[in-house]
Amino acid sequence: MKLIEDSFLPWLRFANAGMLERGNVWCIDHAVKHMPESLPMIEIGSFCGLSTNAIRHFCRINGRDNALFCADKWIFEGAEDGGPVGSSTISHEQYRDFVMESFRRNVAFFSGDLPPHPVLAFSDEFFELWRSGIEVVDVLGATVRLGGPIGFAYVDGSHQPDQCRRDFANVHEFLAPGGFALFDDSSRQAPFGLYPFMLEIAARDDYELVAENPNFLFRKTR
Repeated sequence: MKLIEDSFLPWLRFANAGMLERGNVWCIDHAVKHMPESLPMIEIGSFCGLSTNAIRHFCRINGRDNALFCADKWIFEGAEDGGPVGSSTISHEQYRDFVMESFRRNVAFFSGDLPPHPVLAFSDEFFELWRSGIEVVDVLGATVRLGGPIGFAYVDGSHQPDQCRRDFANVHEFLAPGGFALFDDSSRQAPFGLYPFMLEIAARDDYELVAENPNFLFRKTR
């Protein structure tokens, strides 16, 4: 596995809740360093902002100020019934509000110099907005215009195979040649069943496999 030793990341992990595969760190740094200049980045799934802040950290050390758009509605699997969280007295609505506020506070503290643009939308909804090229008010209160080619997509939303296929199709539509797509939880050991689809992408003649680390990082070639 390709790894990066970075003295900041352990401190970020101590304070910022979330899941970030160690191999993804190398992939994020590689994509940020080598993606087409000036193009925006998209993160699908943000939770409490750990990967958002990691992306911004590598933008900072690689001298990149590319816009970063995050797509998340902060509605979690298993929360559809609206009841309490497990056997607690906390409702799923309260849990969602807490996670969203954690995201806001984490990105304000760790990425205040390079604030992202989180859009309150599931990934399919986000790409419809992106396709339309409209202006939206993001979760942090900034008015931003969506649309155009992208340089890097970090796909970490729903890990259902059908949704992953739709996410790839949407990313592919806007990913510029030379741009990168990283799929979280896509390794052959992951329990979500994304690995066969990763092999399909690797077999395409318009993508090259950059790393299986253990998740899959691809570069669009044309």
